[in-house]
Amino acid sequence: MEKNLKNLYIHQKATAEAHLWARSPGVLTHLENILYGAGQRVCLKAGRIHRAEKILLEDKLYFLKIFYVKNLAKLLFKYPLKYRPPFKAVFNALLVSERGFPVILPLGFFIFKNPYRQKAWGGLLSPYYLEFETLPALWDKARQERNLFESLMQDILKLLQKLHEAGLYIRDTKVNNFLVRPGEEPLLFDLDQVKFFRRPLPQKLRLKNYQVLRRTLRRQGIPEEWLKVWFEKLL
Repeated sequence: MEKNLKNLYIHQKATAEAHLWARSPGVLTHLENILYGAGQRVCLKAGRIHRAEKILLEDKLYFLKIFYVKNLAKLLFKYPLKYRPPFKAVFNALLVSERGFPVILPLGFFIFKNPYRQKAWGGLLSPYYLEFETLPALWDKARQERNLFESLMQDILKLLQKLHEAGLYIRDTKVNNFLVRPGEEPLLFDLDQVKFFRRPLPQKLRLKNYQVLRRTLRRQGIPEEWLKVWFEKLL
């Protein structure tokens, strides 16, 4: 599997600050320029663990995700490359994609040479989908139109149940981690926390996924009586 990853991200470069991998020479150049501050940037999310930015560079739209070091004490130990969050996220995305699931595959990624100084492991550069910007309005509409809500729920649960049967456990199944697109299968992203099992998932893990999904749908303002219809038979 690591061989498949290396065959996909064949363009590499080492700068003073980081090791870079990309699927094309153009992306590799853009990734390096972005790390040095190029592009028009909009911060989408800034938290303790992650930072997400929308970047416009030479008419190309990108989604940049940076993984912060949550616990600096971890840096006292040598972390092999494959255990660092950006590498794990790319590895997981490729593996899930090769199992036939719809995934937003990163165009490139980078690992900082000195995560202690950067306070970050590195990050991913992915294509930016304009549907990211329409998600809030879509769920706002779904709060008011039950038929739309039913359609979105059917798409999400159908995909989630396929993942369960394939033995894939995505830890964070909050609703905004599914890029829902009416009439199309939802896209998966943020796959840095995935566990792979040889058999279909046990009921305990399935329930955890459903509980997270239900909790985040409540935060979207979906009426409880609508949720009850779907989740009573699942939980």
